[in-house]
Amino acid sequence: ASELLARRAPAPNDRVRAALHVHRAVLALARDDGTGARAELERARGFAPESAQLALASALVLQGEGRLEEALDTIRTAVARHPDDPDLQARHAELLAAFG
Repeated sequence: ASELLARRAPAPNDRVRAALHVHRAVLALARDDGTGARAELERARGFAPESAQLALASALVLQGEGRLEEALDTIRTAVARHPDDPDLQARHAELLAAFG
C-alpha cells in the first residue's frame, strides 16, 4: 500500500517543478501565448498531474480558447480531488455562471 501511495503522490521537488511550470504558463497567457502556456502545462502535468494549480491554469487556457465545457470539466474533476480548495470552488462558480 505504501508503494502505491509513493507512486501516486508527487515528491516535494516535483510539486515545486510543477508549480514553476504553472507559473510560466500563466506568464505565457499574459503574453497571449496560448501555445507556450499549453506547453508549460504539459510539463507541469508530468510532475504533478493532480495539482489544483495545474487544474486552475488549464481551465484558464481552455476558457481563453472558448472551450468552456472542457474548462468546467477540468475544474469539476479538480474539485472532486480537492473539495476544500477555495480557488477551485471560486473558479467552479465562475464557470457555472458563464453558462448562465
